[in-house]
Amino acid sequence: MATNVARSFSGSRLLLKFQRLHFPSEAEADPKDKESEKERETKAGVDPKDKEIAMLKDKHLRCLAELENQREISRREVEMASQFAIQKFAKDILSAVDNLELALASVPPELRTEPTVPTESASITNKLVNLYKGVYLTESELLNTLKRHGIEKIEPKLGEKFDPKIHEALYQASVNGQDVGTIFDIQKIGYSLNGRILRPPQVGVVRAAD
Repeated sequence: MATNVARSFSGSRLLLKFQRLHFPSEAEADPKDKESEKERETKAGVDPKDKEIAMLKDKHLRCLAELENQREISRREVEMASQFAIQKFAKDILSAVDNLELALASVPPELRTEPTVPTESASITNKLVNLYKGVYLTESELLNTLKRHGIEKIEPKLGEKFDPKIHEALYQASVNGQDVGTIFDIQKIGYSLNGRILRPPQVGVVRAAD
């Protein structure tokens, strides 16, 4: 048994010598065969310092680009917030504009101008005309003020093609002589704020006959 152990030990030593001879480890390798990356780059004509400088420049440029992107995003966010900051107020004020339009529409066309021939009711008519003019001027000034802040009317025309991105269909009905999918009634005009729909025009749309 001792002889077998001795033989096994001797065989292991021979195997170890063989491995060291033909497959030297990193620690046992010839120092001449070991060469750092920087030394290889130097021999290849690449200065390690130049490579490091190039890497730092690349990182610097990437940081600058990322910073500029963040600045642009922040600028757009501030601009958007500025443009649409009055959106809630604008929606509330549109009710007042609607009431002024209803008041103007309630006056018959023949009573919107002063009578040319004096009559017994001329005095009352003149007062109504003056009231109409006052309301009209108030509405005009209000609309001009809204326009200065980016709020403008969206006035569809009768017979215009219905666009769900712009208009709001309150109801549909069959109308003789009208093309299907066109506007035949306008309940309320719409408004936009800096190009964005603030309130869509509320309309009636022609549908196909049953």
